[in-house]
Amino acid sequence: MAILGITNRTENWKTAEVFCGLREEGRVNLVRKLSNCESSTDDIKLELFWYGMRDCHTKWTKEDTAKSYCRIFRTLRDDILRYPKLKACKPHIYNASNMSTLYSNLMHTEIDIVLETSDHLFIGEAKYESGLGTDGENVLVHQLIREYVMARVLVDLTNKKKKIVPFVVVNENKLDSIKNTGQVGFMIDQDPSWLKECNILSWNEIKSLGQ
Repeated sequence: MAILGITNRTENWKTAEVFCGLREEGRVNLVRKLSNCESSTDDIKLELFWYGMRDCHTKWTKEDTAKSYCRIFRTLRDDILRYPKLKACKPHIYNASNMSTLYSNLMHTEIDIVLETSDHLFIGEAKYESGLGTDGENVLVHQLIREYVMARVLVDLTNKKKKIVPFVVVNENKLDSIKNTGQVGFMIDQDPSWLKECNILSWNEIKSLGQ
C-alpha cells in the first residue's frame, strides 16, 4: 500500500517490511541456510537497525577498543592495501593509532539485520537501490567490512563465544554486480572466508523462507 500512490523505496522500509513479516519458521530456515545447518535454532532473536556498540550497557575505553581491534585485525590494513579492488591509501585508514576516530566509527556503526542464536551472530546488510557505502573520513572506510569489524570487536569485548556470519540481501538483478564489488570480494577472499558467496541473497529468497 503506497501513501499518495508513492512507493516507499528506502532500504529501511524494505527491510522492516520483509523481516518483520518473517515468521518463526522463516527465521529457522534463514539460520539454517546461513550456517549450513550448523547453528542451533532453539532460541532465535531478531533485531533490525542494530547499534550494538552504542547500546551496550557496558562501556569500554578507547584504549580497550583499540587493543581488541589490533589483536583481532592486526594485519587488516596491510591486507586492504594489497587488495587490488580496494582503494585505501590514506594514512589513517584502518590505522588504530587514531583511537578516537576508530572508537567513534564503531559506536556509530549500524547493522540492518541481526539474528542471534546460542552459538552464532548473523549480521545482515540490506540493499535495495543504493550500493555499498564508503566514507574516506572513517578509519573503517568500507561499510561491509566496518560492520564485520564491529561485530567481532563487540563479541570479543563482551566475552561471548559466538561465530560471526555476515550476509547481504539485494535485489535479484543486483546479485552479480554486488559480488563484483571490492568490499564483497575482499570478505569472500579472506582465509577463512568472512562472507560466503552463498550468503548473498535476494529479497525473494528471504520471502520464500517463510512469511
